[in-house]
Amino acid sequence: MPHFFVSPKNIRGGSFVLAPEESAHVARVLRKKTGDEIRLFDGENRAFRGVLQAVTPERVSGRIVAERPGVAAPYVLRLFQAIPK
Repeated sequence: MPHFFVSPKNIRGGSFVLAPEESAHVARVLRKKTGDEIRLFDGENRAFRGVLQAVTPERVSGRIVAERPGVAAPYVLRLFQAIPK
């Protein structure tokens, strides 16, 4: 099941709305329909399971059916770029 980012400000009272870029991906590329389930995360260590209620390339909305706290990674990842000669 695909995971999608949803801004915490777009989660209200058990419903959610995806950003226009995510909406286009869900509707056009993945061809999800009303009633399909997706996983969501909000970047604040929370994860959700949602059911789609309205699917258009401009706007995808739905309701949250389950919420669970995200799992923090047990490690810290740091990336460094080497400077070429």
